[in-house]
Amino acid sequence: MLHIPAGVPAADYRWSMEVILDRVRHRINNPYGTTARQQDEILQYLRTVEPLLRRGATLDLDGRRPVAELADVIEGLAHQKA
Repeated sequence: MLHIPAGVPAADYRWSMEVILDRVRHRINNPYGTTARQQDEILQYLRTVEPLLRRGATLDLDGRRPVAELADVIEGLAHQKA
């Protein structure tokens, strides 16, 4: 059974899992993720590790946003630290 962390819409979470698996299946520079066993391992990490990372995060950037928007957010963070 898929455990979805609190506050993460089910559709978004499932979508991200499918995208991640598709990307590791088709990349050419790293063979990890091409076998069913490795893909199961990736899904397990998404279920167990990602929620821990999200709980401790102070910022969550949505990679589905346009690159220019993400760059603006990151640039703004860099100016805050300076």
